[in-house]
Amino acid sequence: MPLLTFKQFGFIKTIMCVFLVFAMLPLHSAYAQEGTKTEIKLTPGNPIVHINGEPVEVEPPYLESGTTMVPLKIITKAFGAKLKLEKNKIITLTYGSKTVVVTIGSKAVKVNGKGMALTAAPKIVNNVTMVPLRVISQAFGAKLNISAQTKEITIEGTNAEQTPVGKVTEQINPDEGKTKVGDSYYGWTMKYPAGLAMVSQSDSGDWVRWADATEDAMVIVTLRDEPNELTREELRGKIEELYESNEYTIEKRSVTTGNLTFEKLVSRTRDGLYFEYRGIQSNEKLYIVIVGVNADSKAGLNKYQDMLDSFTPTFAKSDQSIKDIAKVIEGYMTVVDPDYGLTVSLPVNWHRDKESATPEFVSEDGYLALSISSLAAGDTADQWLERSKKQLEQDFAADYIRNIETKKIQMKDGVAHILKHEHTWNQKTWVTEYTVYLVVDGFRYQFEMIYNSENANEKERMFYTIFSSIDLDTEYIKRHFDEMEDEFDLIDRDTRVTKTSRKYGFSISLPAYWHSIKNDFEAGEILYASASGVFWIDIYEDKSQYTIQSRLKEAFSNQSEEGMEVVGSGTEQIAGRSADVITVDFNKTEDEKPYRLTMYIVENSGQAYVLSTVQYQATLTESNKQIMEETVKSFTFN
Repeated sequence: MPLLTFKQFGFIKTIMCVFLVFAMLPLHSAYAQEGTKTEIKLTPGNPIVHINGEPVEVEPPYLESGTTMVPLKIITKAFGAKLKLEKNKIITLTYGSKTVVVTIGSKAVKVNGKGMALTAAPKIVNNVTMVPLRVISQAFGAKLNISAQTKEITIEGTNAEQTPVGKVTEQINPDEGKTKVGDSYYGWTMKYPAGLAMVSQSDSGDWVRWADATEDAMVIVTLRDEPNELTREELRGKIEELYESNEYTIEKRSVTTGNLTFEKLVSRTRDGLYFEYRGIQSNEKLYIVIVGVNADSKAGLNKYQDMLDSFTPTFAKSDQSIKDIAKVIEGYMTVVDPDYGLTVSLPVNWHRDKESATPEFVSEDGYLALSISSLAAGDTADQWLERSKKQLEQDFAADYIRNIETKKIQMKDGVAHILKHEHTWNQKTWVTEYTVYLVVDGFRYQFEMIYNSENANEKERMFYTIFSSIDLDTEYIKRHFDEMEDEFDLIDRDTRVTKTSRKYGFSISLPAYWHSIKNDFEAGEILYASASGVFWIDIYEDKSQYTIQSRLKEAFSNQSEEGMEVVGSGTEQIAGRSADVITVDFNKTEDEKPYRLTMYIVENSGQAYVLSTVQYQATLTESNKQIMEETVKSFTFN
C-alpha cells in the first residue's frame, strides 16, 4: 500500500471521533439567556474555552499575525448573533442593529457598513470556520482583556437572544453544493469520496488522502511529472512501485471509462487489506488514484467504483460543483511548519528537507532555512547585523566575494535587517545569499536564503515574494521555546580550549568556536570544522607503516595529475621536533571547490602524528590562515 499503512492511521480515528463528538455537543448549558451577561475565557492553543464558567472543547483558538482566531460557533452562541452565508464564503453576523461581514480567505471586513482591514483572514481549519475575535466582539460592544501573565483572554458582553435547549446555531458548510473534488493546478477532478474526510495533503498538493473515522477505508490521489510516454507495462510498473512489501496483485488489466483508458491493479496485503489502483498518463503527468479498504474480500471496493470511474485528468474552473483543493496559487504553495510557528509561500518546485530538525527548504538551485535564538541582554538587531557583516568580510578572500550590501525589509512580524552578498567557490559560478535578521519579543529569527546568481532580477523578485509571505507565530515561540543561546554569533573567536590525549601523549589548543566532528582524543583520529577550514589529526602507532617523507612526496609530486599542484614542501619545528611539511593545491575537485591541503608529519616515541589542514581557496584569508597556523603550532607532547 502506498504512502502510509492502515496501522499508521491510528491518529485519524481519534481526530475524526473528536470532530464528530464536538459537532453533536448541545453546548446550550454554557451560554447565556437573552439580555444576560456572557463571559468567555480562552487561551490561544488551548482547546478548552470557558463560557460563563463552563468548559467547552473546541478547535483550539490560535494567533495569526497578532490576531486571535476563534471558532465561529463561539461567537454565534455566546452572543446570540444571527448568521447568514452567501456564495459559500461571505459571512454576515447580525447582533441587534450591528453587523459584521467577513469573507473566508479575505482580510477585508465591514463593521456596520464601514470597511476595515484584518491582519489575518477567516479560514476553515479542520472543517471549523475560524474568525477574528477582537473585531467581532468589540463590534458587539464586548470588552476584551488579556492577562499579561497567563495570556488568557477574557471577553465580557451580552447575549442578544435566548438559545433554546438543544438548538444548534447555523453552521458554515464550506462544501455546500459541492459534489466533486479536484485540483485546478494539477488538473484533475473526481466525485467526492463518500463518507470520507480529507485528513492530509502534501505541501504542493501532489498527493492528498481521505479516510473514514474507523480507518477502514481510504482514498489517495497522487501524481508525478512523467514527460516521457509510458508503455502499458511501464505504467503498471510505476503503480507497483507504490506497493508495500507484503502486498501482491490479484487483478491486473486495462479499463475504459468514457473516452479514458486506465491501468487497473487490485492488490491484497497478507493481513487482509484490499487496494484498487487506477493509473493514467496525461498532460505529461502520471495520475494514480488508490482506494483501500479493510474487508473480507475485494467486494469491499465496490462502493467506490463510481468515484473511481469519475476520475478525469481535467479541471473545469467554471464548474461550481467542484471543491478546488489546489495548494498552488500562481506558482506558489503555502508551507506550514507548526513546530517552529512558521508559515511561508514557496515556489512549487521547492520542498522541505524532512531530515532536518529545523525548517529547511530546497530547490534545484535554492535554499532557505530558519534558526531561532534568544536576544542577549544589551544586544540589538543592528549590532547583530554588524557582527555578521564583519565576520563575512573576514571569512571570504577578496576575489571570492562581491556586492555586499545591507538594507531593511518590512515583514509581517516587524522590520528585519538584510545582509546581502554574492560569493563564489571557484570564481566561475556565483551564488547570491541573503541573511535576514528579525528580533521579536526577545527572540532572534535568522533566515538564510541562497540561490544561483543567474537570472538575478527574477530571483530577487522571488526573494521578496517569499519574505513578504512569511508569518511567524511569535506567541507560540514564546510559549514553547525557552532560553536559546546562539552557538556561534556571540562566541569570542580568540577564545581557545586546550585538549589533551593521555594515550597518545599530546596537547593542542583549539579555537572554542570550532565544530567537533570527531572529538575522542583517546582515539587515533580527531576532526574539527569551521569557517576557517577543516583540521584533523591522524596517529600511526607504528611509524614503519607510514614512510613519511617518501610516501608524501610520491603521492603529491606527480605534476601530470590534472588540477593538483605541490606549492611547498620542507620542514618546520612542531612540538620542539623537526616536522616534514607539504602543501598541495587541488584546483579541480568534484564539488568544484578548489582547496589547499597542508600536512605536518612529526614523530615521537615510534609513532607518527599527522596534522592536516584543509582550506578552500575562497576562504583562504590571512586571518583564517593565521588561525590554522596558530593551532598547529600549539601542538605539544606531554
